Amino acid sequence: RCMHLDLASFKSILQFALRIHQLQLPSLDVLMLNAGKLQKNYTETLEGFEFMFGVHVIGHFKLVQLLWSLLEATGKATGDARVVVLTSSHHMQLLKPEGIDYNVALSENGAMHAFQTIGAHGIYAHTQLANILFARALAARCPKGVRVNCVNPGIVDTEIHLQKQINWLPGIASLPFSVSDGGLTQLFAATSEEILHEDIHDRYFYPIATTGHWGEDTHPITLDTALANQLWRWTEEVINNTKLDFVEQRQRSESLDEPMSSIE
Repeated sequence: RCMHLDLASFKSILQFALRIHQLQLPSLDVLMLNAGKLQKNYTETLEGFEFMFGVHVIGHFKLVQLLWSLLEATGKATGDARVVVLTSSHHMQLLKPEGIDYNVALSENGAMHAFQTIGAHGIYAHTQLANILFARALAARCPKGVRVNCVNPGIVDTEIHLQKQINWLPGIASLPFSVSDGGLTQLFAATSEEILHEDIHDRYFYPIATTGHWGEDTHPITLDTALANQLWRWTEEVINNTKLDFVEQRQRSESLDEPMSSIE
């Protein structure tokens, strides 16, 4: 079954989460945060965030918030709930020494100017670092039975890769993985029994299903737990300052009578 979810819209995220809860699933075994787009022109989400930061970082965070009770319950019941966070080796490119410049995300703080200054690829690099920091902060907050791991699928033969090959840094270009091979590392993190039996948590994987080391196979700044916690607090504050409220929406859930978008 497929259900519609637009991570550029808090309303869509809320309605998606409501429908997941309404299904009364026995468990939520895997949540894979895989949304990604290289937006070449400046665009904003419905809430006014720069599009890539809004989708890759804030939208994913919001989704995890709303589904967390299901993941937590699954971890308690089965000992094996998983969150797989996708990132990219491009997190190592175009970084400021301090890591995250939050001005790239918020329109009122000059996101358009930042976009014009560092370009789409600079914003994309910010979001990929933010994904890693989010994964690490989430992993530190997980109860027993919920495991969070971060995956770099490698250079995959997709539209994003094509755009990077044409427009970005030739030094990082290499022959891409096919789409089927490019999905293997995240499938390993999501389904391998090794994750459960060896209690693999807060790890970084790169192609194909290879365990990396924080600060060696990733930028050294990914070792900065203070920066990860800062990103967590900042994202929480941004989300809390929005008008849509999950509890209020859940109380109104009976009014969501339009059918779910699904493909059986």
